[in-house]
Amino acid sequence: MTRLSQKTPYEISFTDDESGKITKVKKVVLELIGGRNTNKQKEYEYEVKDTGSNTTTGDYLPVKTLKKMGWEKATKACHLKIAQRAGLYVRPLSTKNVESHLNDCGLVAEFGTHYRMSALSGGQKIKVVLAAAMWNQPRILILNEPTNYLDRESLGALTGAIEEFDGGVVMITHNNEFCYKLCPETWVMDAGHLETKGDADWML
Repeated sequence: MTRLSQKTPYEISFTDDESGKITKVKKVVLELIGGRNTNKQKEYEYEVKDTGSNTTTGDYLPVKTLKKMGWEKATKACHLKIAQRAGLYVRPLSTKNVESHLNDCGLVAEFGTHYRMSALSGGQKIKVVLAAAMWNQPRILILNEPTNYLDRESLGALTGAIEEFDGGVVMITHNNEFCYKLCPETWVMDAGHLETKGDADWML
């Protein structure tokens, strides 16, 4: 149903500011391209690429119009990205959200509602700390000995998560295997002498 509505031409009215003439055209929205502003009615408008777009900038359509056209999910995703870029994204601190987030970090839902921190093992506490650090979806993470108390399976999951993370990561670790897995190039400072190891081509 959504796909059909997205492909259905939608009539849009444009008013010329000087003459007041109203022009009506039919267009099909192809995608949302990331821009957003507020119109005179204090409603959000999102930038779209449509069948009539022939420039790098698109048209702006009200969120109500886009919802009718089947683009509600896309407008929410665009809104979230804009909030994240502005550092304003705050996830509601609800039981459901906390349980889901802890589960994503390797802890079953029960730990979010039925356990105190003092009852958790060292590895479980590390997972809670990592979950807390990721709660507001940061762009830069600073991890101090994140491998302490983690079992091999959890270490593998953490390594994979860091590899896929789109932001920057600063790590302090004495776990050489963990470090070499994630860092193809290392800079070793010893007694004022810097030695580089590995291949710098990974940055390409």
